[in-house]
Amino acid sequence: IKGGVSRIRGMRVGTSWREATSMEKGYPLWYFRGYKTSGIDPSTGNPIFVDVDKDGEITDKDQTYIGDPHPDLIYGANLFMEYKGFDFNLFLQGVSGNEILMGWIRIDRSTCNRPLLFYENRWTTNNNNASRPKANADERTFMSDQLIFDGSYMRIKQIQLGYTLPKDITGKLLISKVRLYVSLDDYFTFTKYKGMDPEAGSEEDSSLGIDRGVYPVPRKMLFGLTVSF
Repeated sequence: IKGGVSRIRGMRVGTSWREATSMEKGYPLWYFRGYKTSGIDPSTGNPIFVDVDKDGEITDKDQTYIGDPHPDLIYGANLFMEYKGFDFNLFLQGVSGNEILMGWIRIDRSTCNRPLLFYENRWTTNNNNASRPKANADERTFMSDQLIFDGSYMRIKQIQLGYTLPKDITGKLLISKVRLYVSLDDYFTFTKYKGMDPEAGSEEDSSLGIDRGVYPVPRKMLFGLTVSF
């Protein structure tokens, strides 16, 4: 990179994760950077952090690539049909192959809500074969791939059914067209992501893929009437 800088620091998450995203030659733009883990230590309940530089200690130098916010595939589809005054429209879109950093789980927000999986799958003395760390785990847990999730999803943006009144009826009313419809917008989302919304984003380029707990896209049921004279 110009000026001899090997890596550009991106966006931070909370007060501790100072370099959650980075830009570096050979890696995806603004990739997620943090500690890799290889399971949960059955005796302590803390994640087993990977010693990337093999120096026998876990330090900031062991932070490395842990995820990519960019999808491998972006897709969409639209279906429209008409039959005897009825019309049907289906519009869907989605992405596949990207990761999401659950950025609203931070050590400086100890009282914030967390997904149920961090409770159900957590390490306890009676569950030492857990997939998630214990409560009050090592703070580096919140700077690791423990907060990286599959961000793939498919969302049905709209399902709309309409009916246009026959012209022999509207003509008597001196109306060109009357159409009634019901629409389900953003009503169905299919994803393995455990956060509130896989489309959670940010206005900052270097925050791409970081879920900061924004309010999810609401599901909407709409009824409408269109009249043309």
